[in-house]
Amino acid sequence: MIRLLIVILAIAALSFMFLGQAVSEGKINEKAEFIEHCAACHPDGGNVINSVKTLKQKDLKVNGLNKPEDIVKLMRIRGRA
Repeated sequence: MIRLLIVILAIAALSFMFLGQAVSEGKINEKAEFIEHCAACHPDGGNVINSVKTLKQKDLKVNGLNKPEDIVKLMRIRGRA
């Protein structure tokens, strides 16, 4: 039981530590978030899975992603991002 508590506390501490890197003074560090969650599949704004769905402005508009909120909506659909 003590080990479980220690593990949970360690995970919580690490989570707060990483959260602190991405959020500083209430502001989100977009670069850190992109590196952590997006860069593996979207290096330099490209797309290693589907080359016609890059993060380049031209491709975003063709795919109906005109605002940052549109990208977030797409990311929240399970299996799409």
